[in-house]
Amino acid sequence: MVLKKVLVPVAVGTEPMEAVIVIDVLRRAGADVTVASVTSQLCVDAARGVTIVADALISACVDTVFDLISIPGGMLGTVNLRTNMTLWRMLRDHVEEGRIYGALSEAPAFLLGKWGFLWNLKATCAPSSMGTLSSYAIAVDSRLQLDGKAVTSQGLGTTMEYALALVEQLFGTEKADELSGLRLMPFEPNNTFFHTWPQNLFQRTCGTRRPKVLLSIVDGLEEMEAVMIIDVLRRAKAEVVVASAADKREVMASRKVRLVADMLHSDAVEQSYDLIMWLGVLGFARARAVEDSDDEALPHELLKVSPFTGLCETPSSVMVAGKVIISRGLGTTLLFSLTIVDLLLGREKALEIAKLMLVENFH
Repeated sequence: MVLKKVLVPVAVGTEPMEAVIVIDVLRRAGADVTVASVTSQLCVDAARGVTIVADALISACVDTVFDLISIPGGMLGTVNLRTNMTLWRMLRDHVEEGRIYGALSEAPAFLLGKWGFLWNLKATCAPSSMGTLSSYAIAVDSRLQLDGKAVTSQGLGTTMEYALALVEQLFGTEKADELSGLRLMPFEPNNTFFHTWPQNLFQRTCGTRRPKVLLSIVDGLEEMEAVMIIDVLRRAKAEVVVASAADKREVMASRKVRLVADMLHSDAVEQSYDLIMWLGVLGFARARAVEDSDDEALPHELLKVSPFTGLCETPSSVMVAGKVIISRGLGTTLLFSLTIVDLLLGREKALEIAKLMLVENFH
């Protein structure tokens, strides 16, 4: 089988969720994904303080023929991508040669549309950009839209649907179905189970100040989990410190996405936090340590554990038990993050963020 090549360009201000989820899912499907910086350096400051290390500069990609080019959104990121003429020439040739291309959020309107690559095609975008899109395409108010070789989506909460649609376009329905378990689980009344932890605990502890959160990351973590949690909590105005538990700030995640922490864990522990979070294997190890010893979890310590196996028996996607929160994995991460917002800042803020991110049925 010929390896499918995918280009995901990133710029200052790119929405990290919209880039990382697409990169992650397509690499799981078997695509050769190149993350290309349109800046002069590989380290790119995406939105909400997330730093992504690209695989290459866009100038190094001009001679490669890609099967798919996917444009992440974010207004600042979209504008910065649109000013790059190398990307414009590559995308122009790509579209003219009949290859698959797509975009999310503001990018369908303010990049694909303004560059003329959606003319007479049905397309969708972020709800706030629909007026602009209607000048360049047949604007459709839908979470996901396919027309010809163009795939467009509203962004953030629809990114997983978009990524799986790209998998189907590249590899077929069978591969997309195989990965469909990654879909973000919708909110259902029984999806979250609260036990002994009152929902206003953090609000009583933090008062009116911004809650401070420590998120520990390490090589091999699930990049989707980390980026979604950081994004959601920072949107909610929590102060999130991302600390590398390794001996360097840059970590290599499981699907080879490189992220840069704010600081080393050894420096971060000198500060005090309202909430400490561990992901994946780190979370499981910490939960086991709490469960199997006389030690107690640190105050307001949250663990992102995948899977539940051996830790607890519950049908819930997210479980709050004592001082520990656990959840089932990738498909529950958005719900997990919104649950934390609910605990930290209240249900009203969680609902506000869910609506902003186009998360369906969170109530």
